[in-house]
Amino acid sequence: MKKLFAILFAILLVSPLVAQQQTGNIYGKIVDEDGIPLPGVAVTLFGTKIAPIPMTSSSEGIFRFLSLYPSKGYAIKLELDGFKTKTETGIIVAVGKNTELVLTMEVGTLEEEVTVVAVSPVIDTKKTAISTTLNYELLQSVPIVRDPWVILQMTPAIQVDRENVGGNESGQQSAYVALGGNGNNDTWTMDGINITDPAAMGASPGYYDYDTFEEVNVTIGGADVEQQSGGVSINLVTRRGENRVSFAGRFYYTENYFQAEPHGATYEEIEKIFPGYGYNKIRDIKDYGFNIGGPLLKDKIWWWGSYGIQDIKIAMINGSNDDTVLTNYVGKLNLQIIPENRLELFIHSASKLKWGRSSGSSYPAGYNQHGKYHFGSPIIKIQDEHMFGDSLFVSAKYGFFDGGFGLWPGDDEELTRIRTYDVANVLCSSNAWFFSGRPFKNFTLHGIYYKDNFLGGSHEIKIGFEFADRRDEWTSGYAGNMRYNFNYNFPTVDWDGDGTRDIMRDKFGIDLRLLHLYSSTWQGGPEGCYNWSGFLSDTASWGRMTIKLGIRYDYQVSFTKGMDSRVILFEDTEKTWWENYYEIQQKVLGPSVSNAISGIFPESKIPEVKTSDTIPWISLSPRLGLTYDISGDGRTIAKLSGAHYGARMSSWPAYLWQRGGGWGQYLHFWWNDANGDEQTQFNELYWADYSTSLKSHGYNNLNTK
Repeated sequence: MKKLFAILFAILLVSPLVAQQQTGNIYGKIVDEDGIPLPGVAVTLFGTKIAPIPMTSSSEGIFRFLSLYPSKGYAIKLELDGFKTKTETGIIVAVGKNTELVLTMEVGTLEEEVTVVAVSPVIDTKKTAISTTLNYELLQSVPIVRDPWVILQMTPAIQVDRENVGGNESGQQSAYVALGGNGNNDTWTMDGINITDPAAMGASPGYYDYDTFEEVNVTIGGADVEQQSGGVSINLVTRRGENRVSFAGRFYYTENYFQAEPHGATYEEIEKIFPGYGYNKIRDIKDYGFNIGGPLLKDKIWWWGSYGIQDIKIAMINGSNDDTVLTNYVGKLNLQIIPENRLELFIHSASKLKWGRSSGSSYPAGYNQHGKYHFGSPIIKIQDEHMFGDSLFVSAKYGFFDGGFGLWPGDDEELTRIRTYDVANVLCSSNAWFFSGRPFKNFTLHGIYYKDNFLGGSHEIKIGFEFADRRDEWTSGYAGNMRYNFNYNFPTVDWDGDGTRDIMRDKFGIDLRLLHLYSSTWQGGPEGCYNWSGFLSDTASWGRMTIKLGIRYDYQVSFTKGMDSRVILFEDTEKTWWENYYEIQQKVLGPSVSNAISGIFPESKIPEVKTSDTIPWISLSPRLGLTYDISGDGRTIAKLSGAHYGARMSSWPAYLWQRGGGWGQYLHFWWNDANGDEQTQFNELYWADYSTSLKSHGYNNLNTK
């Protein structure tokens, strides 16, 4: 228990971060024994994940090493004529953190060496963000479910919508909120690229292998200008190769036998409804995989890869099964051919197969889910960073992902029959389906310029430009573009004309059905938005005080290529997921009724909406931060921050601009299958106002043919 409290306390003390970073920095100042800055010192940084990086201290004795991968094993060597050679080891770098060092050199000769273990500062004196960081050791040692949403649950000020006990809620995303924020503005990043779902705003595009994380960072306020919106930001930093070959594997097993049975009045009431169940019960969970990495060329090229599977089997509250298989592949290649330049190539693929999603008492089969790609949703990143001298750092980054997926009826994934609903027994057979692609491209160009002695202080000036292309496209509907309800146990229509609606089943022995015909999406989109951004900030320090001023500009505009909707199909098609529509309609409607319905309920096409047809979102977002080192030793810091954020546009605002009508339409008939052949006839179809007791009208009595 003491160990657990110690770990949780450590989580609360970790330093803030920049939301989209995957690296940290070392800022240092070299002085002599009298505290006088030493210029011209040869400074060399060593680490297992980098090539040695040489640098020379400035006229103010300042040096800096930028964009360093998180590690506890960095070392700095200092050399200057007239002074002892000094090596500082055990320097810690964390994501989004500036590790600030003041290193003292002693008078002596170069041949004399002094080696000390560095004491890295606990608090970053320049950061104002409200954030939490879990490094690899904490992630592996905290006794929680291996799930990023459980990490959110542990983060101060974040409320999550469920308790994931032992994994009984894994395999599906949790909803969460912090500081009264809007979930649409939440942001997910992986290794510094934005991977937030472009359609389901604020959601993650996939699921992850927990052992690939080097650090997980969560920011809930005071974010840098690099972050566009003001919601919760989750930054996932994956591991990478180093000069030592590493190999690790795992196998975690959660078995039903070890799960305690619930008790109490609430459970007893639920158990009366669902005997033997009444809660999400773990049937079997397996989490296994391996990772391996090392140098291809020592100090120059490193590689790392992993493979992981989570096989989650749950019994739902109603006794139906919910089975999920999450498969993850990760590969990373890092190159540092010259000390000043670092190139990273990264690919992540996450597959989710699920059977029984959203299962409930009215639809026990639930939905089957799988993704757009065989190996799962891809995330790809190419990033190059270069340090020009000791004052200019430039980073260029390209990212792509596509979290496309679909849901199909668990009892009819091939869409071979019409969906039906038993009203009296509240029970569905088959259901609706959809499939969506969600590609997201983004490009960023960031620069940092350092000026160590300007207006009496040191300045860190950031400038950046970003472009994002967020899109989605979809197809959806019910098999055959129709469904019907049957077995009504309450009044529906006034069948005998006495002014009162009748319970048809009980009064006349007629199982009157309500037939729904839909205009379903044959092809929706592509639709999306373009997002151009620019930002500028200056972090200026004068002694103990640091002031951060920033401004961000975002221009977002939407578009759609239109939508094609279909009702009646007049010929067979091999379009994916629509292969059985024609056969279903011929079986249920027949040629005559199909032709008649097409006359009053035709297909529709909604035209393209260009970016010039829509109103852009333009936002100007100022940021202000102030810190003061009260104690002078970096241990007690007063912080103040303020920001005005703009919202992030999803991929579908132009959908609301679509012109011409025709989307989301439906048509209802009462259907009395008098001859029991399961095919509609003209004399079996009726229209009636469901909400009144008006007499139903036969189809032939309506002037609609």
